[in-house]
Amino acid sequence: MATFGMITRAANEVMRHIHNSGENTNRMPLFLPFELSKEFLSEDLTPERYAEILNYEMPSEELDYHPVFTIRTAKMRPDGAPKDSYWEWEKLPALGEANPD
Repeated sequence: MATFGMITRAANEVMRHIHNSGENTNRMPLFLPFELSKEFLSEDLTPERYAEILNYEMPSEELDYHPVFTIRTAKMRPDGAPKDSYWEWEKLPALGEANPD
């Protein structure tokens, strides 16, 4: 059996506009560049370096993002496309605005 954990941090500029409601408001996963993730797994890091890595903020311009149908439930998309594919919403609010309904 395998287990995993997800480290979250305060959201960067883009994610503050996406995760802007609910239980995890203004949170995002800790995304690390490959070299930094390898360093994080090393056994000889100081507590200060761990803290620095855990405080790393992925720059907003390095994230790709687009609207999706839903990824939080087992509900399939009506068009059968993968859940992470672009979805065209009729009343999509501007980035950072609340849902219209």
